[in-house]
Amino acid sequence: MTRSVLHYIVEPYCGWTYAALPLLNASKNIENLEVRLHCGGMLAAGRRKKVSEAWRSYVIPQDQRIAQLSDQQFGKDYFDGLLRNTQVVFDSEPPSAAILAAESLGGCGLKLLNAIQQAHYVSGLDISQESTLLALAGNIGINEIAFAKTFRVLLGLNTHKHFHASMQLMEKVQGNGFPSVGLEADQGCFKPLPLNQFYGQPKEWQRYLINNTL
Repeated sequence: MTRSVLHYIVEPYCGWTYAALPLLNASKNIENLEVRLHCGGMLAAGRRKKVSEAWRSYVIPQDQRIAQLSDQQFGKDYFDGLLRNTQVVFDSEPPSAAILAAESLGGCGLKLLNAIQQAHYVSGLDISQESTLLALAGNIGINEIAFAKTFRVLLGLNTHKHFHASMQLMEKVQGNGFPSVGLEADQGCFKPLPLNQFYGQPKEWQRYLINNTL
């Protein structure tokens, strides 16, 4: 049987990507469905965001709504620690390069995305720091020496090329933000899927995918 491909365009610093993680994890358990991660670079390069009181005031109401809709947890160390540390700069490039490195080392991209967003939204860690990313990779069983080497090769131009390709893909799946998802049943033919209707309902999302991919 030909395998369909489910494309997820995600962002490590996006709360809605965090909200969709249980759905993404449920997608991995479907036979004859390949899941591919793509990072979009929401806060990369000139869009990097320094933590400020204005940023804190902007994201907290969104995060509270996300928690209500998805049952995802946000920690005190995030709200009262990270979001008050004005020395921190949110930069999508390092965590995205880390996800790409993990995916190339045994297909562990999704596993690391889970660890990265847990570290950010619950533990309040700075996920733009290489030391944080190396520790998270080691915690999920990735060889840290191999990971560090691959991460440093991908960081920079290679990751930005990936961002560009991801945004082109977002147009193909008719997405308008993070996360966006599209099903590729035939090579080059994409069907957008209503991911936002399933927040907090991973089992229903899994059933929906099974019904639409078999």
